[in-house]
Amino acid sequence: MLLQLSTVNPISCAEDSMNNTTALNTSRRVARTFSVSEFMDFGERYGIDYRFPLLAQKPDLILGWRSAQSRMLAPLEQLGIPVFYSEPTDFASLAIEMRALGKLLGVEKSANEAADRYLARLHDLQQRYSQPTGVKVFYQLWYPPLTSVSGNAWPAQAIELCGGINIMANAKTPYPQVDMEQVIRANPSLILAGSQDPDALLHWRKWPNLDAVQHQRLDLINSDELHRFTPRALNAVEQVCQAIRLTSQTSHSS
Repeated sequence: MLLQLSTVNPISCAEDSMNNTTALNTSRRVARTFSVSEFMDFGERYGIDYRFPLLAQKPDLILGWRSAQSRMLAPLEQLGIPVFYSEPTDFASLAIEMRALGKLLGVEKSANEAADRYLARLHDLQQRYSQPTGVKVFYQLWYPPLTSVSGNAWPAQAIELCGGINIMANAKTPYPQVDMEQVIRANPSLILAGSQDPDALLHWRKWPNLDAVQHQRLDLINSDELHRFTPRALNAVEQVCQAIRLTSQTSHSS
């Protein structure tokens, strides 16, 4: 069983709520933070209901992701444990959840200040980068199989915020599996991969006629930041924006 002690602050709590389901004990403004999945693993290993060891910790609050975890957490709600469900739909809505969670934890002032700083940075990125660039972007979420993003997926929203054109924007699902022919037809000028593995983009070398490959516009984006609903996502959004701007500048100068 993993136990982490940390001072309660709205940013860390909001980030924990979006990264995984977490139970908090917030007495004396000290948070004992547990991943519910750890309790489930513990229960499976020893053949007991995971709720018993979790309840023994007497959590004041459980933070969960509604679409993925509401069914799992329903029995705990029925036992009277408060649950805060998190599921921001876009970058701006994360600030709303930060404020709500801060109020719930009794740290409303610092939560509002953190949300204000987050929104100020988001606005700054929008002001600097939202002008359309005409740069066609392919975002590699996973490979293999080759998987991308569209719709409200955060990487897709990041490309739009940064003035790029997501070549998979019209896909029917948020995380479409992609046929290589689709990419070849669209011929993106920039290929991004949500990964920290330097080999994640090597397979593109098999397609030297792609504009992005020909001009070596293949960039890694920090997936730990962009793929999680936390204020740190803006670090990766800025990475995306800088890559799109550089591509735009070099394309126009060549």
